[in-house]
Amino acid sequence: MGEKCYEDPAMTVKSHHELLLTLLGSKKAAKSSILYSYKHGFSGFAAKLTNSQVEEIAEFPGVLQVIPNRFHKLHTTRNWDFLGLPPHSSGNLLSQSNMGKQTIIGLIDTGIWPELESFNDISMGPIPSHWKEKVMNTNRSGIKDFISPRDRAGHGTYTASTAAGCFVENASYRGLTADILKAFDKAIYDGVDILSVSIGNEVPLFPYVDHCDSIAIGSFHAISRGITVGTTIIVRRVGLDTEPEEGTTQLSPVHRGWSPAAIRSALVTTVLTKSRKIAASQTGTDEEHIIADGVTQKPADAFDIGGGHVNLTKAANPGLIYNISTEGYVKFFCSMGYSSSEITNLTMIAIPCRKNKHLGRDINLPSISNPNLMKSVTVLRTVTNVGPTNSVNQAMVQSPPGVKMIVKPQTLSFNLTTAVLTFKVTFSSTQKVHGDYSFGSLTWTDGIHSVRSPVVVRIIKYESYADM
Repeated sequence: MGEKCYEDPAMTVKSHHELLLTLLGSKKAAKSSILYSYKHGFSGFAAKLTNSQVEEIAEFPGVLQVIPNRFHKLHTTRNWDFLGLPPHSSGNLLSQSNMGKQTIIGLIDTGIWPELESFNDISMGPIPSHWKEKVMNTNRSGIKDFISPRDRAGHGTYTASTAAGCFVENASYRGLTADILKAFDKAIYDGVDILSVSIGNEVPLFPYVDHCDSIAIGSFHAISRGITVGTTIIVRRVGLDTEPEEGTTQLSPVHRGWSPAAIRSALVTTVLTKSRKIAASQTGTDEEHIIADGVTQKPADAFDIGGGHVNLTKAANPGLIYNISTEGYVKFFCSMGYSSSEITNLTMIAIPCRKNKHLGRDINLPSISNPNLMKSVTVLRTVTNVGPTNSVNQAMVQSPPGVKMIVKPQTLSFNLTTAVLTFKVTFSSTQKVHGDYSFGSLTWTDGIHSVRSPVVVRIIKYESYADM
């Protein structure tokens, strides 16, 4: 799904019909074939085509990609108690964020039952002025009917009421690619602040860079327009940052000017830890170590829980953040093998792609991973000060076993004119044999804030067994 060529949605729809007319030979066939036109946040359409027609249209000029209409699996949203946010406490983030008032939350899920008490709007204030869609119900739930607005599975009602519903005393499907993309498109048009996506892919997951991952495509277009996209946590072997849904629901009202990447950074770097000196020290709300699922009963590492268990009170005041611009994501796409033409069609940003792997390592995530450390590798990160103006942060390094880890500079000094600083982290192997993944951390602290990034490294001595 590429960036729009026209600001007028009608012109975008017309271009879709003309493309199908060229393929199918008649206006009638084109009209009966098309299911959806994506015309607000990005340009694309869903249509019923044969395999041979798919192969033919994929070669048309201007067609970025053709995605099969897959099913997606529902994921579960956790509740407030799990995040350490009792609803009636006056000093926590719920009250500081004014219970999220004037925040528009979009949910891509199975629908809701609007008659439930959770969606009662008697005590609600006026509808936010930046909401573009007409409300379809008296309880202000603007339901978009892509399959059915009624929640037959119960999942959407649960996630919606958790993220944005009223408190109720004594309360204790599958999505198709075409519908999911339509939901992203309409959410962008409607002006949502937060988009909760409790739908994901079946295991095994797509490859890390999958040109057919509709959720990733929709998320990119939403994030590039300043919408915070909250998804359920799926940890991959690279990209160890997490963005739990309820976390974004509460941080966005507190920091309305922050980018989605900044909010993600605040969530990842302020997780619950028992000791800053222990690499795998993630703890739960009971202050006990989190244990990974499975028969081994080992302490959870970054592959099990990403950054760790979110601490929303600290995330509201993280001290430092790792921000990412659209250009930063584009450089990452280049490093992962996307061509210049593919990126231009996706983003409307003309950039000559250099397939330089270090660009992938240097995407400004609040985590660092290196799955192929042979000799020495240096990565760059940039932090923005959101704490006291004149703060001094010291680096605290917990090197992964078998790895030497050096941070330069070891001190970051901010002032009125210097709010953004870049540092280097150099990794080198101290062992002579192949190794498994090992875990460490880098923490910046000013004595008040602790900004912790998970670090994962795997040492290799040969790129393939043929080199042994």
